[in-house]
Amino acid sequence: LYTCHFYRQHGKGVQLCAQLLYHKADPHYRVKDGQLAGNSALDLMEKACNEPNADENVPRQMRAMIQLALDGSDNSTEAITKMWMSIKSQNKKLFTVSSKTDNFDYMMKSIHWETPENAKNAQAYAPVKLEAVADPILEERFTNLQDYLFTDEGDKVKVYVNFPDAAAAALGNKT
Repeated sequence: LYTCHFYRQHGKGVQLCAQLLYHKADPHYRVKDGQLAGNSALDLMEKACNEPNADENVPRQMRAMIQLALDGSDNSTEAITKMWMSIKSQNKKLFTVSSKTDNFDYMMKSIHWETPENAKNAQAYAPVKLEAVADPILEERFTNLQDYLFTDEGDKVKVYVNFPDAAAAALGNKT
């Protein structure tokens, strides 16, 4: 969506769209809230195709790639791959940035997305509870300290920790 929304500003809309779709970015995502609420990448490119552009081919090529990705067929995937490889072959620096073994996660985690029912690459975001109960390896527990002081005295460092009154019983028990 970022690529489609800002393609005029960064001037690399076709390249970024091809790269993201090659790396299996899901074109079905829709923005849940904000100014772009309910819009998908295809919606943004449909609108851009109806607006005046310095290069009329850029939004049309991006829209075509998104439509191919939405189709999801082998021929569509092959067309997106060919497009990305032709762009990648023109810039040798891109060979070191991305390859077939990439494991980049292109989904933005800070925006609330709404996945439509017909999404092909939909994945549940909720963690899956394990069936088997595992025994803990270590019995240690850690707490992030908020109230402490320390002094550096040459070879020694002294740490002063203020514990809450509720912890007095646990600190007094030496077993």
